[in-house]
Order: sequence, then C-alpha cells, then structure tokens
Amino acid sequence: MQNNIIFIPDSKIINSSITNLSMPDKELAVSINVVIIYRSDLKKC
Repeated sequence: MQNNIIFIPDSKIINSSITNLSMPDKELAVSINVVIIYRSDLKKC
C-alpha cells in the first residue's frame, strides 16, 4: 500500500493499536498533521 492515503476514524486511533503489516518488527515514527479550523468545538476534536 505504498504512496496511498488512508483515512482512519479518530475513535479507531484512540481506542486501538495500529500495526504496520509491511514492517511489523521495526520501530517507526509517524508524523500526523491535524487541521482544526478556528471555529471548531475543541471538546469534540
């Protein structure tokens, strides 16, 4: 699945562990950009 964008619901990220099946035994750092618009309800973010 190289060079593909996937969308994962926030609830799945918060309540689950994610395993990279292409590199399950290697340490990996991931940068996730999150955009929140100015008028967002921060309690829901």
